[in-house]
Amino acid sequence: MFDLLLEPNPDQKYKVPSENELIDHAFLFAITGTDTTSMALTFAVFYVLSSPDILVCLLDELREASPYIRDEFNWKEV
Repeated sequence: MFDLLLEPNPDQKYKVPSENELIDHAFLFAITGTDTTSMALTFAVFYVLSSPDILVCLLDELREASPYIRDEFNWKEV
């Protein structure tokens, strides 16, 4: 993305942003990638834990999958 930001384009009247603007862009990219994911996971966990039927269903599915995952829940295998 920064390759594009650092490439001036006179045809479209695009100028390379200042160093401070590039730093702002970097923070924006980092926050948008993590904030949306964390919010989605927060709501998912809340609704699963606040709905006993969904929680039971999820736990059943995890128990059924455990032979494929083995005894240890290795994140690479999951």
